[in-house]
Amino acid sequence: MEASDKPVVVVTGSSGYLGAAVVKRLHEKYRVVGLDRSSPPHPPHQAECICFDITDQGSVDKALARLRLAYGDRIAACIHLAAFFDLSGEDDPAYDAVTVEEVSGC
Repeated sequence: MEASDKPVVVVTGSSGYLGAAVVKRLHEKYRVVGLDRSSPPHPPHQAECICFDITDQGSVDKALARLRLAYGDRIAACIHLAAFFDLSGEDDPAYDAVTVEEVSGC
């Protein structure tokens, strides 16, 4: 099957532990697009990465416009794995912004 014939799957948080594993598992049957931050770590090479800031609605809108331009309107699935974690135990507003607050898009 040609890469362009494969259904598209979007994975947010594609550079994380779970996201990277999902990308590696799905890439043979799907065109995997990672929506992720621009700083390291980066998603596995099996996914194209569209960089965005999940806490910024304008950035989300631009990323989704890029996704639509490159891949069209037919997305087989969106797997939302983006999350914030911090092992310090201290409160951090990024936790609510990334993990709790609703971001429209997928």
